[in-house]
Amino acid sequence: ALLGFATLAVLLLSGCHPHHWSGSVTIAFSSDDYPTAGSGLVISGEVGEHGDADVDAVAWSVASAPSGAVVTIDDPYATDTWAYFSDPGVYVLRYEVWYWVGSDLYRDEAFYRLDVDPPAFG
Repeated sequence: ALLGFATLAVLLLSGCHPHHWSGSVTIAFSSDDYPTAGSGLVISGEVGEHGDADVDAVAWSVASAPSGAVVTIDDPYATDTWAYFSDPGVYVLRYEVWYWVGSDLYRDEAFYRLDVDPPAFG
């Protein structure tokens, strides 16, 4: 069950066709706990409901990370995948979606800020 869930507004990018679609791109996490450095987290992207939208492709990427930090995304082209964070700090993940409405292709994206805690020692 996805406990942590963040709904993010769709950001229309230049070059996209304007459209009346009022859906949203969302990012969901497998837990409401913050991940710790050296650990992973299941991330899940979704596209809001729209009867005539047909998702063509998705892509996960890192918009920002602490200097020298590494984010490993198991399958950046899957809707649901694991992300691993090497160091504590603030990360921003990007989820991009390409979808068709009729014969027009659209591209939307959502961003999510994630605070990664230092590993717990005990």
